[in-house]
Amino acid sequence: MHGLFSVATCGDGCANPLGDHMLQSDAAHFLILLLTIGMPIAWFASEFQANRILRIFLGIGAIMMCFGVAFVVSSLGEIRSNIYFGDASKKLINTTISRLEASDSARLLTDLKELQSEYKPTYETRSRYKELVETFADQNNSKQ
Repeated sequence: MHGLFSVATCGDGCANPLGDHMLQSDAAHFLILLLTIGMPIAWFASEFQANRILRIFLGIGAIMMCFGVAFVVSSLGEIRSNIYFGDASKKLINTTISRLEASDSARLLTDLKELQSEYKPTYETRSRYKELVETFADQNNSKQ
């Protein structure tokens, strides 16, 4: 993942062949940031001008930028949740498969029932899902 002004490098510190693409992407992010900040300011400044078309154009542009920013922010939140639950679920599946391959299904079933009793899903929080799965995986990996 890269930030607004990051430089891409590989693990050895060498330049990433995709670095030029990432720099172009950073320039686009910077332009969007400028437009997000600049459009409402320009709209406000245009309110003191006589040009009605300019005021309307800048007003519509500023409002559309707000919708765009809200969409991007909500998409990023969804991506973060997908990463959070996807990573934990992969660990849960891998641990379950390795325990089944070790022919320890009775013990695994007991541990899964314990995980099931501890997990209390709500719409407000993530209910410590990742932490519970990591504890489950650590306990089962130590039993092998």
